[in-house]
Amino acid sequence: MTKGIFTEKPNTYSYFPLNDGTADVFIRIFDHEETDEDGNVSYICNCNEFRTDQTVITEEMVAENPKKYLNYIIPKPITELDRLAAVEAAVLDLMGVEND
Repeated sequence: MTKGIFTEKPNTYSYFPLNDGTADVFIRIFDHEETDEDGNVSYICNCNEFRTDQTVITEEMVAENPKKYLNYIIPKPITELDRLAAVEAAVLDLMGVEND
């Protein structure tokens, strides 16, 4: 999550579907406003942006609860080596062998 400063109060979210089946998602949750010495108002928002598969997170899901995605982090894919290490650790654990 980052802070964003806007001169106009932004929409809470934007969802941009892309042709490859992914979507760019921008979350902007209003936090507070600040006024400078010239009277200019800035809107401070907590922000997050990410790209996701449109079947994993739909625009309807974001519209229903944008705050849910404020701290969303794209899960890293599990490699075959990671998967194999997890299976090996589970088997050793089931056998009662310590895995160092």
